[in-house]
Amino acid sequence: MKKSIIILGTIFAILLVSGFHCFALDTINGYYQKKEGQLRIVPKDTACRPSETPLSWNIVGPQGPAGPAGPPGPQAPQVNAQKIPLVYDANEQLLGILPSNSDGFLSVFIPALSRFIFLSPDDGDVHSFYPSVYLYFEDNKCLGKPYLDTSMRYLVFKLGSNYYKADDVAAQPKTINSLSYPMWDGGRQCQTRSSTDTPVLPFTQVELPFTMPVALPLHFE
Repeated sequence: MKKSIIILGTIFAILLVSGFHCFALDTINGYYQKKEGQLRIVPKDTACRPSETPLSWNIVGPQGPAGPAGPPGPQAPQVNAQKIPLVYDANEQLLGILPSNSDGFLSVFIPALSRFIFLSPDDGDVHSFYPSVYLYFEDNKCLGKPYLDTSMRYLVFKLGSNYYKADDVAAQPKTINSLSYPMWDGGRQCQTRSSTDTPVLPFTQVELPFTMPVALPLHFE
C-alpha cells in the first residue's frame, strides 16, 4: 500500500511540474509569486513552481501607428571649400577657370569644351605658334585630310581665323608621309616624312563661349 502511494505521488509530481512549461520562442519568460509578489525572470522551458503564475512578454511587439512629423532640424553648417579661381577679361567675359602661366602665355580651362586655351599677353588671342600645331598627312605633299598630333588632345588651337579641338576618340594609327609645322611669322611649312602606325587624332572646328580676341588685362576672382 505504501509503495503504491509513493508511485502515485511521484507520477503526480512529474505531471504537475511538466504542466508549467508554457513559453514560446521570441519571448521574455518569468514567474510571478502569487503570495509575496516577487517576479522571477527565467530561461525558456524552466518549470513553474506551484505558488507561481507564468508570465511572458514579446521581445518584438507589433508595429504601432506612425507618429506625427517632428520639427525641422537645424541647418547644416556651411563647408569652407577652397574657391576655384575664375578668369575674366577686361570686358567681364567669363573665360574659364584654373589660370596658369606657361612660357609667358596664360592657360585657362574652358569647362564647356573640357579643353585648355593659351592666350597671348600681346593681343589676347591664340598665337599661331603657341601651342605649336603639327598636322600629319597620308599624302606626301601635305594634301588631303589633316590629322593632329596626340599632344594636342586637351588644347584649343587656332588655324587661320578658326578655332579647333581634337575629337574625343581614340588615336588612330596612320601611315604618315608628310607633316605641316608652324613658322614664327605665322606661316606653315610642309616637310616630307615617312612613318608607319603613327597615332594621330582627327579634329573639328569649335565655337568658343566668349568673343575672341579677349580684352586685356585679365583678372581673377
